[in-house]
Amino acid sequence: MTGDLQNVRATHWLNEKNYLKWSQFNKTYLNDKGRFNHLLRTSPQLEDSTFNAWDEADSIVMSWLHDSIDLTLSDTCMFLKIAKEI
Repeated sequence: MTGDLQNVRATHWLNEKNYLKWSQFNKTYLNDKGRFNHLLRTSPQLEDSTFNAWDEADSIVMSWLHDSIDLTLSDTCMFLKIAKEI
């Protein structure tokens, strides 16, 4: 399931005028891929046995979100650490 996000290019890019449309599209898409929880939760603790798998999936979600943001806005979230922060 995680690999599904890697092969899809965004069709709705966030810009200064379309947050609601972009947000709804991403919520629907990530929910379909079983990754919507990355927008709602923080990571498990580093000691948790699920941390590595969660971190890998979260990095893919972050990458996909970064790819769906117009370059004029992307610098504002470049150094955020988890998908929920984006």
